[in-house]
Amino acid sequence: LGIADADPVVESGDEGVTTLSFALSASNAFSGDVELALEIDGVADTRTVTFIDGAATLAVDVANDDEDNGSENVTVALIGATGDSFAIDSAAATASGSVSEDDAVPDTVAPIVIQAEDAALVTVNDSGLPSNADFTRVVDPNNPDAFTNYREGAVGGAYMDFGTNPGDEVIFNVETEVAGTYTAVIRYANGSAGPRPLDLMINGTPVPQAAFPPAVNDGVNDPWDSWLELEVEMELQAGPNSVSFAIPAVADGGVNNGPNIDQIIFNYQQDDGGETPTGPFLFEIQGEALTIDDDEPTLIQWFATLAIPKPMQPLARTAYGMVLPAAATSIWATKPVMRPSLR
Repeated sequence: LGIADADPVVESGDEGVTTLSFALSASNAFSGDVELALEIDGVADTRTVTFIDGAATLAVDVANDDEDNGSENVTVALIGATGDSFAIDSAAATASGSVSEDDAVPDTVAPIVIQAEDAALVTVNDSGLPSNADFTRVVDPNNPDAFTNYREGAVGGAYMDFGTNPGDEVIFNVETEVAGTYTAVIRYANGSAGPRPLDLMINGTPVPQAAFPPAVNDGVNDPWDSWLELEVEMELQAGPNSVSFAIPAVADGGVNNGPNIDQIIFNYQQDDGGETPTGPFLFEIQGEALTIDDDEPTLIQWFATLAIPKPMQPLARTAYGMVLPAAATSIWATKPVMRPSLR
């Protein structure tokens, strides 16, 4: 009897097992059952296999997991056979096989772009009639919205126009290669006077609402013609995912309406292995601690050149100095008044 290496396989998921198949051979085209004494990774085992015309298969299961812990290698050694009626071919007495990892993160994960009008990847759930004005629909140059409007500038020339009924839902079906944190960059339009929040569910689990703030109305251009971006972080699993947006009831913060959605880009947050960035902090400069070189008897006006993260932190002052946001990059002085100022 002899055994040959198993073909390498890829882990079949995060649960259950992945099976390695080792080919066994018997001389003289033997057919029948044989009880084998084995060692699998050094652990004694006994298996009964069925030979047909001198060939059989030994199946060895390897447990799956959800960790990137490298390939798992298995070694099988033939020790003996039923009643010592078969001799073990010493040149073919051991074999190996490997299960490679399916949880390894590739060096680069490409962004996933889904157009809202893509019927293959986007599902609309609206209990109304498509002919009704309040129906959630795809709008393009040939199919304007309920008010005969078509807003130019959408990627691909079309977008999703939400209806006006609580519960109207648009589901983006996202197939991901890697599980982890993704930033969903939602391109949308909202020309109303206030936010148009939507309930958000990831794979059936509710998460905080997405606000969809309005565009600035400058009194000249129609704010509905301005396309904005909203970024939302979400956890996605490897494989299929559902990302659902729905109009909430007024009691839950809804406004019986939703934004126009053009597309969503799902960007995987690659771990760069660096240190966690330090959060915002404040530093304080007391005016009496400074040395002023000025031969004129006038007061000083202080300015700070700042790069202030959003939302803007106010500039606070003390009796003799000021407290500046963390990102202040330079400080300089002019005359003639004593008052903190931002530039």
